[in-house]
Amino acid sequence: MKKFQFLLVAPTCTLLFHLVVLAATSDDLNSEHSADNYMENPNSTEDSEPALAHRVTFRFRPVIGNWDQQRAEWLEKYPHKRLTAQGRPRTILVTSSPPHQCEHPTGDIFQLRSIKNKIDYGRLHMVDVYYNMVVMEMDGFWVKLPIIRRLMLQHPEAEWIWWMDSDAVFIDMDFQIPFENYQGINMIIPGWDDAVYDRREWIGLNAGIFLIRNCQWSLDFLDLWGALGEDYGDHKTIMGEFVSKELTGRSGFEIDDQAGLIWLLISRPELRPQVFLESSYLLHSYWVGVAPRLEEMLAEFQSGGERWPFITHFVGCKLCSGKYNSTSLEMCEDESTRAFNFADDQVLKPYGYRHTSLPQPELVD
Repeated sequence: MKKFQFLLVAPTCTLLFHLVVLAATSDDLNSEHSADNYMENPNSTEDSEPALAHRVTFRFRPVIGNWDQQRAEWLEKYPHKRLTAQGRPRTILVTSSPPHQCEHPTGDIFQLRSIKNKIDYGRLHMVDVYYNMVVMEMDGFWVKLPIIRRLMLQHPEAEWIWWMDSDAVFIDMDFQIPFENYQGINMIIPGWDDAVYDRREWIGLNAGIFLIRNCQWSLDFLDLWGALGEDYGDHKTIMGEFVSKELTGRSGFEIDDQAGLIWLLISRPELRPQVFLESSYLLHSYWVGVAPRLEEMLAEFQSGGERWPFITHFVGCKLCSGKYNSTSLEMCEDESTRAFNFADDQVLKPYGYRHTSLPQPELVD
């Protein structure tokens, strides 16, 4: 069995870190479908269905067809694990970063602040946080898919798996996902129906932040999605050129998870009823329009205006590598510091502290 190590932070144990191996036990899962068989024979065609017209072999392993039944039986044995102490569905927030040291001098500081930000949110809302730093079967844009699937199988108590890119930052520490609004929905992702389905825009949704329900539909969906990013021959380059012709606003680099997801929703309309493109609150916001205005947004809210966004995403900053930035590194560093401190102020407020100003690390009471 391959062992994949994750950093687990228990939400009831503030800043308590444990290195654990996520492995299913015989009590948790049917041994016939345990994680021991995961990707053991990736070329097998057993129980396969075509994911693409010219490819029929891609499946994450093990192939499971009765996950809803297995989960229901497990939850019947452990009903107390279904909900948190707050009465909300159990949720795992997962993020990932490369296992090596960042090339850019301040990149590791950003990564540390990023995971602290997620730990703080998880502690406040009883959300488990998993931090992956291990190379997986799929890499780059696609690393999230095998991580998410493994967490589903090894944590049947979790109703939702919540993916967040490492460069996405919570800035409203009080907001909670309104799970009651998503009955019958299996995936929640920030986006707009008209931008995706009518205009076919590459940025019509953002795959850097989404929630996916722990169920059979999701396992099957991950197989379909993953097939688009399978790494064999020139497949990813060819698919990248193809989706660039089909989607607006995308150049011709190899296929990424976001373009693959949009194309999957466009080409398989039967999937759409299960996928909710959320725009009623800002599950994702572009940092350039948010971070420089945080003081202004706070003042507007205190005067009766709208509250600031839930999450902002430092897309294009590449603070770990320091390369290929769409915005200056100096601006990325300055504004990310402000965003982290803005979130920190909300965490510190009950204890009577805050930062002297958003750019500064010093605290005052």
